[in-house]
Amino acid sequence: MNFRLYIKYVVTLAFAIGFVCMGYSQGPPPPAGPPPPVGAQVPIDDYIPYLLIIAFSAGVYFYSKHDKNQATNS
Repeated sequence: MNFRLYIKYVVTLAFAIGFVCMGYSQGPPPPAGPPPPVGAQVPIDDYIPYLLIIAFSAGVYFYSKHDKNQATNS
């Protein structure tokens, strides 16, 4: 058997054994904590309309800037 093939076989076997051993845990997982309250607002929820307006205006600005640069360079 080729030495490199033998090394690949040994490494693959070691990884397979390690993978299988990690699958066997010592016990069941701990119980999940209480779920978060439903409908609680995230701090960004109040500012979503402002973010959309800023994003739209930035898009118009960069698009018009790109359009002007493209028209003068041709």
